[in-house]
Amino acid sequence: MAAAVAFVLVGLAARHVTRAGYSTDEEFTLFAIRGIESYGLPLLPSNLLYDRGIAYSALAWLAGLVGGQSLVTYRIVALLCAAAALVVVWRLVTEAARPTRAADDPAPTTTTAAALALMLVAVSLPFFAVATTARFYAPFLLTYLATLFALLRTTVAHHRVAPSCGTSVEHLRGARPCRTFVPHLLVLALFCRLSHELAFTLAVIPAIAALASPRRTWLAWLRATAAIVAGLIAAQVLLFVLHRLPAPAAGAAAATVSSVDRFFLWQVLNLVQWPFDPLDFFRYLITHMPMLTVGVLFTFAARLAGVGPPFTGPQRAAHLLWIGWVLFFGVIDSGITVNYLLLPVTFMLIALAMDLAAIAPPRAHAALALLPVVMAMEQWGTPATAAARLDALRPTIAAPSAIDLPGLAARAERVACTDELACLLLASRVDRWLALDDFLRTRFIVERQNREEGVYAGAAVARSLDDLFAPDAAVAAPRSVLVIDVFKELPVGPSKAFLDRALTTFNGESRLLFENHQLRVLELSSPE
Repeated sequence: MAAAVAFVLVGLAARHVTRAGYSTDEEFTLFAIRGIESYGLPLLPSNLLYDRGIAYSALAWLAGLVGGQSLVTYRIVALLCAAAALVVVWRLVTEAARPTRAADDPAPTTTTAAALALMLVAVSLPFFAVATTARFYAPFLLTYLATLFALLRTTVAHHRVAPSCGTSVEHLRGARPCRTFVPHLLVLALFCRLSHELAFTLAVIPAIAALASPRRTWLAWLRATAAIVAGLIAAQVLLFVLHRLPAPAAGAAAATVSSVDRFFLWQVLNLVQWPFDPLDFFRYLITHMPMLTVGVLFTFAARLAGVGPPFTGPQRAAHLLWIGWVLFFGVIDSGITVNYLLLPVTFMLIALAMDLAAIAPPRAHAALALLPVVMAMEQWGTPATAAARLDALRPTIAAPSAIDLPGLAARAERVACTDELACLLLASRVDRWLALDDFLRTRFIVERQNREEGVYAGAAVARSLDDLFAPDAAVAAPRSVLVIDVFKELPVGPSKAFLDRALTTFNGESRLLFENHQLRVLELSSPE
């Protein structure tokens, strides 16, 4: 039944990969792969290396050689990775839900827990959203879960059967070799880091597990930690090497390297916001997914109170994982998006499935199959609201049919945009990037040859609407400027408010040419 549910959902997701337009951040994937096509590296139009999800960019490019270089192909890659992640969920929960003693019969509990976890994850809205988006989050989920599965297989699973490695009967007879350190942990950690920078959290998991484990298992955890750390370091060294390669694009300046370091490394190191509000993420979960949040807390408390069998190490770790991710995303400087919901919600669903399978009597296990239906209704709502909820979590921007943006841009004296890459996709041109708020200025401006430029397309920066009319070496002061404002939800609020605020102090004239819920196009006239 679990396999059938997963198959149907993957089939439904397949319909969404052919949707028109692009979802938020898919433009990065598109331009990174265009960079691979042109230069062999995922270079953005600004000539900066886009090192986020570099393994996914390479994999999507390879898929494009077969299926054609398009967003549809890249979304299919994400969908296949999501489907593979469901298989890993099954294997991971099957291993984690096993009883402590190898002699116990694990079949009823483990099978129920694995099937329930697979179905719960498959119907979750965050999982469906990333599975149908051409971004690296589905591959990241796959590699993260696969690394955890390998960690279980090389530490907990081994010591469950052979508690004294090197002296057990199984080991001495050669029936179960001692495998506390294996190369695939290193390889998986490497690819996980090349999928997302937050892979560094993998190193914390075996280190904490060692502290909560018997002393006889410390060596196994230490070796596992070393393997994961080695993989993470190897991936980071590779990224540093790629950053230091000579920029192959024409006209690249030596300052490109320092610009890359300033932006991408700073972006990772400057994650934490002040003041801390670790409960912000939890408040979002309790507001939007109350049944899931209350359910996972209730079953966790019940297990702690002695209901059902005692926790095994992996079952306790599942709760620590989702709690840790919720607290982490509560303190970093980012908005609450589908990308940040993916791992916490996935681990919450896994923990809930294992707890319910352990608590429920065997005769009630069949009734647990109704839970995915209830959870799906909570996250998706009714059929009438499902599309709106998905669009809210995974916005898709389609080129408006009511207006010829490329034609307008071709005739304009100057084109400015609040989103550089969106402007290139929608209008094939961007001359100025409007950085109207400090949130944008401190994050997405680099300096090259004493000129401020946008990180992604390298367009000259305009800090105010009046700056749009300043002359430069190529063009005299324009009399009018075409402004394309693409709406985005940012941690400081909607980006639409930035331009609204700037227009109240603009001395020139503005004329609205087009507006919908995704973007607007204005023509500004010189204030002189």
